[in-house]
Amino acid sequence: MTVDGFTAHCLSPQERLSRSEAKGCSKWVTPHERKVEREVREMATTTKINATSLKLVEIVDLRPWNIDTGKREPILDEQKSVCYRCGKLHAVIYCIEADGNRYDVGSGCCNTLFGWVPDDLEEKLAKLACKDKAVQAALAKHAQPIIDTIYSTPIPDLKYNQSRHTCFGYDYIMTIPGNDKCGIRIHSNSFKLLRPEEVVVSLVDQERFIRIWKRLQIREQVKALYGESKTAKKIEAALYVMMNCQAEKQ
Repeated sequence: MTVDGFTAHCLSPQERLSRSEAKGCSKWVTPHERKVEREVREMATTTKINATSLKLVEIVDLRPWNIDTGKREPILDEQKSVCYRCGKLHAVIYCIEADGNRYDVGSGCCNTLFGWVPDDLEEKLAKLACKDKAVQAALAKHAQPIIDTIYSTPIPDLKYNQSRHTCFGYDYIMTIPGNDKCGIRIHSNSFKLLRPEEVVVSLVDQERFIRIWKRLQIREQVKALYGESKTAKKIEAALYVMMNCQAEKQ
């Protein structure tokens, strides 16, 4: 069945949503049209696909993860995927590879279409991977604005704060203006006390300070936005991972 010259079940969720927005309505396929579409699809796919090689590629859940509630959020029909076999709309899709071809179906249609279902362990691992991907995406959504803010903030210069005499020589404490808690300790093997202007911050020490400063920025910004909640701890941990990954790419 076609709607406005398009085969409804051939459109992706994004295409369905864009066409519905273009028509100025939330659902561009009526319930009756969807019912007829399913009947046509069911008649067209009553025969099973006989494949010699079948495997579960992944399980995709289109519902976004809410890190505050720890649950999935509901989505509109236009954002769901259409099952290859029955034409129904699903938020959870099983992506099956059969003889090199990919089929996106609902969980119940695997057996109907292929006469096959993935084993319990394979399905369990795919569900865990799906959940992990959703959680990471949700954390990244909250963390990315903080990362952008940190990278757009100029890194302050280190200033001499004080010297410490040790059994190996003098160490020099370098901090940023206005915050004695953010800085580094430069070790020295010399017992000659240098004047403040003579203390040199090496490239290695500068990189070490930048890492410390960024971690402090993460802590302060997460605390200001999310307090001391469990969500704050999750976002802070995600930020450390994302910052390290971006540093490695640079």
